[in-house]
Amino acid sequence: MAALRFYLDENLQVVIAEQLRQRGIDVVTVRDLNLLGDEDTNHLQHAS
Repeated sequence: MAALRFYLDENLQVVIAEQLRQRGIDVVTVRDLNLLGDEDTNHLQHAS
């Protein structure tokens, strides 16, 4: 079974990522990557 992995954009609260991580889910946020305000096309590249 594949593990759940999420790339969360800046529109979601940081607490969501924190709670997912506490449950063992792999999460990266645009804040983690210092990409706040970046173009959607760049976010798509990071997510894939």
